[in-house]
Amino acid sequence: MRILRWLLIIVIALAVITFGGGLVLPTEWQVERSVVVQAKSRDIHPHVSDFHNWLQWSPFEKDPAIKIEYSGPAAGKDSERSWKSAKVGNVHHLRTGG
Repeated sequence: MRILRWLLIIVIALAVITFGGGLVLPTEWQVERSVVVQAKSRDIHPHVSDFHNWLQWSPFEKDPAIKIEYSGPAAGKDSERSWKSAKVGNVHHLRTGG
């Protein structure tokens, strides 16, 4: 009986720590990655500044049912891209900075 009481206390303590920790975590988060490409910027820029060109290289295009919407300028600063996909998730208003 004593062992069961201690196991119950440990389980409750772990639950409190887990849920309490979840309350102090931020509600929003951001992921950033970078890579060094051995090419001239003038060769790379057209592929990343125009969201329409992302279809050629983006790993998110693997979902044939993805629905993509574009807004703003065709390329460059303030162009926007949104998508809805059951496979890769939804993103609203991915915007270029310039």
